Amino acid sequence: MSNFFSKIFGDKTTPPIAPPIPTLTVLPETSPIKEESVTVAEKIHFNIAAMTQGLVAREQQASMLLLAALAGENSLLFGPPGTGKSLLARRLKNCFRDTSNAEGAYFECLLTKFSMPEEVFGPISLKSLEDDRYERVYSRHLPAAQIGFIDETFKANSAILNSMLTILNEREFDTGSKRVKTNLMSVVGASNELPIESELMALYDRFIVRMAVGRLNDAELMRMFEKQQTWDNRPPQGAQRYLLTSEDTAKIKDGASTVRVPTEIDELLVELRNACAGQNPQIDISERRLWKMRDLLKVAAFTSERDEVALIDTWMLRHCAWHADHQARWVAEWLDSRMDSQPFDFKDLKDQLQMEEQALKKHQEKSERGEHFTESEIINFKSTIQEIAQEAKDSLAEIEQRMGDMANSIRNSPWVPTEYGQVVNKGLQTNQKSLQGIIKKVEDLLDQYRKMPRIEDKE
Repeated sequence: MSNFFSKIFGDKTTPPIAPPIPTLTVLPETSPIKEESVTVAEKIHFNIAAMTQGLVAREQQASMLLLAALAGENSLLFGPPGTGKSLLARRLKNCFRDTSNAEGAYFECLLTKFSMPEEVFGPISLKSLEDDRYERVYSRHLPAAQIGFIDETFKANSAILNSMLTILNEREFDTGSKRVKTNLMSVVGASNELPIESELMALYDRFIVRMAVGRLNDAELMRMFEKQQTWDNRPPQGAQRYLLTSEDTAKIKDGASTVRVPTEIDELLVELRNACAGQNPQIDISERRLWKMRDLLKVAAFTSERDEVALIDTWMLRHCAWHADHQARWVAEWLDSRMDSQPFDFKDLKDQLQMEEQALKKHQEKSERGEHFTESEIINFKSTIQEIAQEAKDSLAEIEQRMGDMANSIRNSPWVPTEYGQVVNKGLQTNQKSLQGIIKKVEDLLDQYRKMPRIEDKE
């Protein structure tokens, strides 16, 4: 029983409860909170709240953009115009101290079929041409940025594509005869349509996190209108202390490298890839993509204050494993089904209980014929039933403890939505009801033995 739970929750029996999410209310300038007292977890919670300020139904997109950036990966937002894709991408840069105000640390551009490489990578250096060198001046352009936003990503033409592939994957850039290392942390792409041309598939594969950004429904629109009435667009005073620093990102990178990935998680990744390959049309997950998805899980676990990837972390994979938007729902349902793939078997308890029910029936028939039992005999009859009751109660206590631990685990994760607890709880609640039914039957058996006539014990 404990092995199944450890796969869901990780090694810790009772994960620490997450710190409360800092609000975005204006802080007094004389706030006694010291900068060093703000933990990385608090910073992550604060920045997700900041990214979604004034927005509705964009929590998952905001959190996954931030997670991808902390993992050093790229993200893609797909959806119709006017759904907040650009706003979310621009707010991502405000999560990091080095990119929120630093000149040139953030770059964005809008691609068209006629875009020139100079718009993305910088102009040719005239001075280098005098020395017969073909080099670019890339300050204030993508190679010099830490966070990049490429709108209409798949409008990239062949002149831009090759350099884009290298900088997105290797974080390197060719200028002249040199290949320089960039400081690029993450690139966010945005598009109204997904690519269908084969020459764009390599570019598409560079975006590990993929999220659909759809239109709001009526209820969400009403919530947005209510939010806008009280939305203060000014940055809260004291917010600087919540910005993630280069030390924070280095700590996350180093810590994530030590996170253990259980065999069960690796097996799930392989199983997911095979299941995707069996879809029609096929969802092809490359080895590179699968490895980066695995690394994303390690960052999610470390920032959730765990040293081992747990099954609940695989929630993130629903934003990584689809190619076409209609496949996203299937991927999510497949992952959800794995949360309930190993229900507990209480067959032994049920079989023992059935035997005791049959024994009780025989004892009652004998008692009705006037062949009553002594107190000692009835105590002996009840002893086995009481053992069944104790085992069922111990199992029920463990399940209820784990349900509480699960709630704390999800609460402690900045990435897994709270409502996902309903999926994890589904199997546990089934087992809980099964055990409660066993306990009720046991109590009924014991009650019937208590009502049974007795004769005095013989000396």
